[in-house]
Amino acid sequence: MKRKPKPKKRAVRRHKSRSQGALLVRGIRRRLKLTQKAFAAKIGVAQMTISRWESGECPVRASMRLALRAVVAAESKPAKRPVAKPRKA
Repeated sequence: MKRKPKPKKRAVRRHKSRSQGALLVRGIRRRLKLTQKAFAAKIGVAQMTISRWESGECPVRASMRLALRAVVAAESKPAKRPVAKPRKA
């Protein structure tokens, strides 16, 4: 009798549903229209860290949440409008 081959093991994510931290990171990154690599460079972490946060594989620490909020605050400041020059009469 021949033995049946064992089925290959599939990679299993630890957290099936995304946490609030994961949704927060992805939402901020998309709002800023940045890639994971550009967003990671902006907040000072590796691109793989952003990927893990967004997938829910790793939790976002409180200190990094503060850094994320600081990035959002800096990016969302209204742009200065140019001051109109007075017209000559």
